[in-house]
Amino acid sequence: MVKRDLLTNMNFGAGRTICHRAMDLLLTPNGDLALTPDDDTRILQTFMLYLFTAKGERTDKTVGCALATILHKKLNANTLNEAEKTLQDDLRKLFPDQGIIIVKARKVVSQNNNSVLIKILMAGKIYSISTNLEELLRSSTMATALKQPFQEG
Repeated sequence: MVKRDLLTNMNFGAGRTICHRAMDLLLTPNGDLALTPDDDTRILQTFMLYLFTAKGERTDKTVGCALATILHKKLNANTLNEAEKTLQDDLRKLFPDQGIIIVKARKVVSQNNNSVLIKILMAGKIYSISTNLEELLRSSTMATALKQPFQEG
């Protein structure tokens, strides 16, 4: 049985810290609220909403992505391990029906020391996030890449 959720336009163009005025629910041709057509869309939409919600931003302080919490920490092995564990724990709670979820993070050598590559194996797909952590707070350039997860084989 396919789980359904309300379908959004997944427009994160305004970024996370700016009001999501571009994000909206979609309607059917009859004017009813549209539902996600399949599990892949539901999973991707839920995953993106998770990434663009900072932990502590909602009433339930445990909801949201912890990547912003490592933003001002030194990007070393301990910080990356903390990010991996937190993301993995969060995603297992968010997607209890998806079985094995594995998260790997590594520092990317660049001009900015706050760049990180995170790979998430979930629902049989690999989601790859390569971002400057400061960009995560103010833009959604990574959202485009996430919409097309790839298989590694």
